[in-house]
Amino acid sequence: DPAILLTKEYVIEELGDTAFEKANDFKLGEWLASQEDKNRIVLYQCDAELTEWTRLCIRHADVIFILTNPKGNPTLSQFERSLEDLSRRTRKEMIFLHHEETRYPKGTANWLRDRGWINTHYHVKCPRRMFSKKTKYSKIIQGPPPDVNSDFSRLARAVTGQTVGLVMGGGGARGCSHIGIIKAILETGIPIDTV
Repeated sequence: DPAILLTKEYVIEELGDTAFEKANDFKLGEWLASQEDKNRIVLYQCDAELTEWTRLCIRHADVIFILTNPKGNPTLSQFERSLEDLSRRTRKEMIFLHHEETRYPKGTANWLRDRGWINTHYHVKCPRRMFSKKTKYSKIIQGPPPDVNSDFSRLARAVTGQTVGLVMGGGGARGCSHIGIIKAILETGIPIDTV
């Protein structure tokens, strides 16, 4: 399988109510390792607090994604302080979730100022339904196929190491030829993530 999302609830559903008891540490570890063997990408969705499940997610993570509402308070939280202490060697990336009406991101520097441990960040425009507490995420995931030029598709390519970069050179009259090349690339459906 290409990917799996592991939540605490999913693990309990698969392994039973005693999955997180100390006596079952070995069984849980083996099961999580098998998920990582079977799937190309394993997403661990941790709790909002520093619970045992969150600590387990952090221990297993190769990359930690911090989802952020850029309209919120950029002050460093206690959770983030603990996160940095627990995972110094783990890559951390911040994903700013913007409303789809957002024209240009603002205030990014305020968020990154006290978070020198963030390796990179992304700006993603989200459909309005993503910000509703009533929305079932499974409906969003099972919706129509994403546009290859959407922010979510760009983020997916970045996360999986498949970004498409365009390198241009020259200047003057030769520089004008790039316009035709870019149009041809976009017409064939090849997205351009970075220039």
